[in-house]
Amino acid sequence: MRFRRETGLSFPKSRRLTDPDYLNFIRQRPCIVCRRYGVHAHHVKSRGAGGSDYLAVPLCPEHHHLCHVLGKETFQAKMGVDLKEAVIGCLIDYIRELKHGRAD
Repeated sequence: MRFRRETGLSFPKSRRLTDPDYLNFIRQRPCIVCRRYGVHAHHVKSRGAGGSDYLAVPLCPEHHHLCHVLGKETFQAKMGVDLKEAVIGCLIDYIRELKHGRAD
């Protein structure tokens, strides 16, 4: 529970959205930088910080590591990618596949 001093009320901590099927979908896609397969599902907002599985993008092991080493902003600038746009694109593709019965 979180206690808010200004109101004197307690609120339950929000739960992180998890979806193993969505993460499997992400892992079947190519890396957003180099287009190679065999990717990791990189959480744009870390799970430890309360990030949702729906904020994941596909990155190959090398680019996944590089993203963590450089930090999000530097990685985006050096690699010429926009992680928020990639998240949106992945979600759109997932919804389309769900609609047509192809997402795992």
